[in-house]
Amino acid sequence: MVIIGSLCAAVVCPLQAYIFEKLIDAFTLAGQALVSTGTSWSLMFFIQAICVGIAYFMQGRASLLVVVAVSTYYRKEDLEHLLDKRIAFFDAEGNSAGTLTSRLSDGLHRVEVLIGTVRR
Repeated sequence: MVIIGSLCAAVVCPLQAYIFEKLIDAFTLAGQALVSTGTSWSLMFFIQAICVGIAYFMQGRASLLVVVAVSTYYRKEDLEHLLDKRIAFFDAEGNSAGTLTSRLSDGLHRVEVLIGTVRR
């Protein structure tokens, strides 16, 4: 879905240039031909805007699903690695419950920054 949305969004500039060129050509006409041709190409701009909105929605939605899947996987993996530690690890200096929770949260934040969903 991400690739399809990206491809559809990438087609926007060339398609817009083509439609704009045809709309400029319509100004060489006169009378009713100018009105009908201009109206039809203006309608093409509207249809293009709807298609672009759908493409960007698809791309954003699919990207969000990928980010959620990746961050969920790494969050689960971090927690499992933390829970696999020996009891002596939790008794050591600097490994209090608050510190470990902060480390888990910071690790997830770094993954989200790496993916690009959160800015520093």
